[in-house]
Amino acid sequence: MRRLLRTIGMAGLAMLLTAVAASAQAPAFVYNTIPPDAPDIQHTAMVAGDAVIALQQSDFAALESMSARYRSTQSRTPAGEWDLAYFYQAFDVDRSGDFPREIQAAAALQAKAEHWAAAYPASPAARIAVARLMIVQGELCACEAQHGNRQRDWRQAQGHFEDARRYLMAHRDVAGGDPGWYAAMLQVALGEGWTRAAYLPVLEEGLSRFPDYYDLYDEAAFLDTPYRGGSVDDLDGLVRRAVAATKDEEGTGAYARIYGRLGRRTYGNGLGLFVGTRATWDRLAAAYGDLVAAHPDPRLYSEFFFYACLAGDRPRAAQAAAQAGEASTFYRIWPVAADFERCRAWAAGTDASPSPLQQVPLPAGIIPADPAAAPRPALLETFARWLLAVLEFLF
Repeated sequence: MRRLLRTIGMAGLAMLLTAVAASAQAPAFVYNTIPPDAPDIQHTAMVAGDAVIALQQSDFAALESMSARYRSTQSRTPAGEWDLAYFYQAFDVDRSGDFPREIQAAAALQAKAEHWAAAYPASPAARIAVARLMIVQGELCACEAQHGNRQRDWRQAQGHFEDARRYLMAHRDVAGGDPGWYAAMLQVALGEGWTRAAYLPVLEEGLSRFPDYYDLYDEAAFLDTPYRGGSVDDLDGLVRRAVAATKDEEGTGAYARIYGRLGRRTYGNGLGLFVGTRATWDRLAAAYGDLVAAHPDPRLYSEFFFYACLAGDRPRAAQAAAQAGEASTFYRIWPVAADFERCRAWAAGTDASPSPLQQVPLPAGIIPADPAAAPRPALLETFARWLLAVLEFLF
């Protein structure tokens, strides 16, 4: 599950939560009025931030108003995604590696969400928020188990995922008309390790009702990777389906949305995308072209710039860089700020040198879509460099 995946970092949420705790006796919070010309990063931060604060303050009426408006109008961010998806992504905790503290914080938020559901028993959003916070606790227990290899934590993780599944199914009559219900069920499928045959009916039903709710494609794309028992062909088929369903609004833009985000989530912050999937630069470039034509937002240009630099396409990199924001703004797209500056300098040049991202070793663990054409793993590269340094030191 993504933590305000595209634009707002959990550090920002942590500051919001700290501010709320420090001002418990302050006057009622005045929620954001989103400027119509706000860029995507500001827009989505306001959507998510308001949801975080409303839950912290137990302002259930505000949560109902927000979610009902986003659902009924299907309002979009400047990058063309549902506001409702960012509203739901707010129901999470700051991830810093302190798993016991984070689990406790998620449990406290779940209790608040349960009070919300009790106050509004016909609320789809309240039920989905409760389930999402159960899933968060399952993820955190799984992370703690992975770090400590404790069977107790694995059992607790599975217990949280099972609780979320049972809760979602028990309240399907209330929440099943909301796309967030299907996204949450796919997150449960990931946590419980469902087979493709098991989660495909959930995906099919969700997409038949909400074909342009991209969180469904994002969750299914991760489930379709070889890391989760899928295949690169399953994944590519899903992407092509998304393109067919949204072509009237965005051309082939869905190809960039799904592959672009999956690359950053699963394939070494994007560096292994062209090695580990069927994605090609020609198609990705055309898709980003369609996407920024429909939604000329700096975040999308920054994504376009990243992959153009990775592909060594200097003309497109220069065009996208001129419209992109700063690396510090889009640090989830450019996790190494220096790479952004190096790519921008390279894009402005005229020599025949490879791009800076092309010179970064491929991260270890990437499963190649075509093993015969795969470059040498970064693990071997790192070992070779270490061995050379040792030999230089000794001799």
